[in-house]
Amino acid sequence: MILLLFVVTGPTQALEPDWAPYTKVLKTHVKDGSVNYTALRGDQGFKNFMVALRKFDRSKLATKDEKKAFYINLYNALTLELIINNKPVTSIKKIGRPWSKRVYTQGGQTLTLDNIEHDILRPMGDFRIHFAINCASISCPTLLSEAYSADTLNTQLSRQMASFLADTNKGVKVVGGKARVSKIFDWFSEDFGGKTGVLRLLQSRHTEGADIEGVSGYLKYNWNLNGR
Repeated sequence: MILLLFVVTGPTQALEPDWAPYTKVLKTHVKDGSVNYTALRGDQGFKNFMVALRKFDRSKLATKDEKKAFYINLYNALTLELIINNKPVTSIKKIGRPWSKRVYTQGGQTLTLDNIEHDILRPMGDFRIHFAINCASISCPTLLSEAYSADTLNTQLSRQMASFLADTNKGVKVVGGKARVSKIFDWFSEDFGGKTGVLRLLQSRHTEGADIEGVSGYLKYNWNLNGR
């Protein structure tokens, strides 16, 4: 008698971190993008979350969206931690070489904020990440009051992009068919497809897109802290 054994296997189930504690922290301390860093500094829940985040095994992240959401959250959380660890400070730029500091070590790998942004997130090829990562400054895209997650990532990123493009103070300001835009579009021009790509994005996604003929310059970037 021959027995045939069939093993049915499904797709590997990925495991994202539990983002609920982080969302709770953000909803508590971030209002319309403004961060209460003083209160955040004393929040044990945030400290516990950062411990858990550093222990999380990143090899469990299976999909591109899971990885993208993880590293956006990691970047933003580490930036919040960097600010409260250096209080009182009125601007992230007053912290010596903030983006080059070794702020995360896990699994034998040490990362800086620059590593996360330039070596991990940007190569993923989604320019919308520039509207999601936050540099703790007023002119940065607004810090979302919830964690990013793979299931909702596309909606969250598109919403963040639309919000930033509509912000005339730090995103895009159109006067007489000419747009003055955030320096983000200059610093990361290649991610948007160069100047032509930036213009194409504005024309297709901005509320006044049909009337935008070109980019005339850049808005002043305010590096003051996005909170207190």
